[in-house]
This record gives sequence, structure tokens and C-alpha cells, in this order.
Amino acid sequence: MHISEGVLSSQILIAGYAGTCIGVGFGLKKIQDYKIVRTALLSSAFFLASLVNIRIGPGSTHLSFIAPVGLILGWGAFPAIFAALLLQAILFHFGGFFVLGANTFTMAFPALAVNLIFGKIIRKSEKKFTVMTFSFLAGALAVIMGAAIAGIFLYFHR
Repeated sequence: MHISEGVLSSQILIAGYAGTCIGVGFGLKKIQDYKIVRTALLSSAFFLASLVNIRIGPGSTHLSFIAPVGLILGWGAFPAIFAALLLQAILFHFGGFFVLGANTFTMAFPALAVNLIFGKIIRKSEKKFTVMTFSFLAGALAVIMGAAIAGIFLYFHR
């Protein structure tokens, strides 16, 4: 769901960076010292999962890992996803620097949302079926929300 450079208007780019800056700010403030390694590990897993491309007809998709990052990190998903997307922009020219804010928000907001919606249920449940069901729903909702946010950004692109 990377949006390429040159597609979005400056207003949308600013809105994307504003949302991302707020999320990264809260995320950095809420990450406790002992969770820094966990955040780095999930950021690198997100980075690597995003590199697995799957061809579908004339296009392709890739693994997102949005829900696990969100369910485990909560607000920490914003700095983790931002760091991974920044490295992808630097190393592989995926997305880009101008759209980094919009791309981060597109993936980190759904990650946080599924944590807020399903996180407590998944963490407190002792039944395997409940955990698996709500984890599946979290993953599905995260992908749908990410696609919807990217669609909204693209709809208002000019």
C-alpha cells in the first residue's frame, strides 16, 4: 500500500505528516525502556515482511504485518512502522520521503486501531479459539482500514 511520490497533493502530504508526527510523538512517549528491543524487533519484522512480494495478475501485493505490530506495540506501532518505511525509502526507494507521512499513517493508524479494539480481548482470553478468531479479525480489519485510508488519500489527491 505504498503511495508513490508525486501522486498526492501538498495538503494531503501535510495531513499525512501531521497524523504521523502526532502518532510517533505519542508512541515515543509511551514506549517504556524495557520495550525498546521489542519495538526494534517488530519494526525489523515489518520491514522484512513488506519485502515479500506476491504477484497477483498485472500487479503485486506484499505481506503487511500491520496487526501483529499493532497488537503487540500499541502506540509504539507508529515509530516502529515509521522507522521501517524510512529505511525502505532510503534503501529500496519504496514510497518516498515526501509520502513517508501518508504511508506511515496508512499502516500505523490501523495497527493502533486493532490494538484498541481487539488487544484487551486477545491478551486476557485463555481460550485458543477466541484468540485465533479475534486475531484473524484484527488482521482483516487492519488490512481493510489500511486500504481505505490509502483510498481516501488517493481520492483527495488533487
